Amino acid sequence: MIKFKGRSSLKQYLPLKPIKRGYKVWCLCDPITDYLFNYQIYLGKEDTSGKETSLGERVVFDLISSQNFQGKHLYFDNFLNSLKLLEKLKLQNIKACGTIRPDRAGIQSDFAKKNKMERGDCKSIITSNTIVFIWIDTKHVFLASNYHKNNEIVPISRSLKNGQRITIDCPKAVKEYNQFSHGVDRLNQRISCYNLDRKSKRNWLQMFIYFLNASIFNSFICYNQLAQDKLTYLNYMVSVAKSLCSGSERISRGRPPSESKSKLAAPKTVLSFNNEMHLPVTAKRRRCAYCSTKEADFRSNIECATCKLPLCLRDKKKLCF
Repeated sequence: MIKFKGRSSLKQYLPLKPIKRGYKVWCLCDPITDYLFNYQIYLGKEDTSGKETSLGERVVFDLISSQNFQGKHLYFDNFLNSLKLLEKLKLQNIKACGTIRPDRAGIQSDFAKKNKMERGDCKSIITSNTIVFIWIDTKHVFLASNYHKNNEIVPISRSLKNGQRITIDCPKAVKEYNQFSHGVDRLNQRISCYNLDRKSKRNWLQMFIYFLNASIFNSFICYNQLAQDKLTYLNYMVSVAKSLCSGSERISRGRPPSESKSKLAAPKTVLSFNNEMHLPVTAKRRRCAYCSTKEADFRSNIECATCKLPLCLRDKKKLCF
């Protein structure tokens, strides 16, 4: 979800999400590196007259259409998962697994009942080459897979309320799903740590900023895979910011100022931009190095962190910095 509270025909309202109002985006991420491979912005309900494809099936096949997923694994949550989707993926030699809602078509109502079971208990049923698990952890977990077996049980560790650690049985499908299904969540977590988000009434800007953050994170993953000196995400973003700040001086455009104003606003020092960052910092109040003259004395308590020159930075009329 991309947060947005303004007016837009694409805005969605999901009361159970941390971000309740905004743009909904379907994402396809790598389960290990969290690299964003593909995405699709939800544009609302489409006309599916004459088609039997559900929303979950359409989204999954749209996201993997540009990739060759034969022999690979896919993991998705219960909003997208269905027995029909798993069967179609198996026909294409794609291994898929994910949580599933107990009221999906094809799941027997007697099997989906939440009967009383002990923690670690598991039961399964096979429906058209797809296996459905019910496993008890702190509550009932429904999961479906098109490549796991019902006799694959592995031990996992859990903590009790008193701090004691116990070992319980768990289906291998559930363990692999918990291990590989959080690529999208970790992508959003990384982006939210150092977000470039800004308030705006323009409905396209929030979407642009989100994908700018995602692009920076993708480049961070590529950099750490290719470079010998690994960087943290924070240090990588600082290096990107320094590279964007360094460069040639901007060329002023528009009507040239009059002679009187040009003499008054003539800079006393010519700055040559280099790889250092020119940022405003608070300092002692001194005469502005750009606009202050004998006739008109302007003072400022802002100076450049690199050049150590006092410059005005007060309002729209005094932006000498």
